[in-house]
Formats: sequence, C-alpha cells, structure tokens
Amino acid sequence: MLEPAGLTVTQYGLMTEILRRGPNSPTVTELADAMVMDRSGLGHTLRPLERDGYLALVQDKADGRQRSVVLTPLGRRLHGKATALWEKAQQRFVEVVGRDERVNLQAKLLAIAHDDRLAHPSRSKS
Repeated sequence: MLEPAGLTVTQYGLMTEILRRGPNSPTVTELADAMVMDRSGLGHTLRPLERDGYLALVQDKADGRQRSVVLTPLGRRLHGKATALWEKAQQRFVEVVGRDERVNLQAKLLAIAHDDRLAHPSRSKS
C-alpha cells in the first residue's frame, strides 16, 4: 500500500505523529512513547528516514541531551504522497470490512496498544 512512496506503515505512522504535533516537535522519547515503541526500535525506524533526508534530529537549545524529531520539507512532501496512498487503502478496507467493523477494530487495537499492563507486566499482577 505504501510501497510506491518507499515507506513502511511504521515510518508513515511516525511521520504522521510528528506532523500532528505541529510546531511542538516531539523528542525521541516522546515519539517512542506515543508510538508505543522502545527507543531502540524507534532508532532503527528513524535511521533510514534521517539518512535519506526526510527527517532531522535537532538538539534542544535548552537541554542539549534532548533531541527533537522534525520533518524536513522533503519529508513533508513524501508524507503527502504517502497520505494519498494511505487514504486509498483505508477506503478499500472499509469497502471490504464495513465502516462499523473498522471503527470497532480501531478502538480495540488502540486499547491494546495503550494498556499499561502490557507495557509494564509487573503492574498486571494483583
């Protein structure tokens, strides 16, 4: 679905999350938390995007230990191309499974992704 743009679904999701935040670019840690990823996995996903000039890691002026993740103009153009492909795939998905089932599935997946018991197994013990 996103192959013509040269992106994986995870890379597209990361770019979308960065853009969603507007001028408040997320730090690497904030982006990892938002995407329910560990920093190592996030780094592996970000590296090719940084290498190819689609995003940049910018050192925070107030705290030099922090780096914000920002999309470059090239990255914004790529995201626009990928969004058109993503929307087409979403329309096809709704045609196949139906709008109500899509909404239910999305709600279930988000609940699972943000369930603290899965992120922190020790909290699920009673």
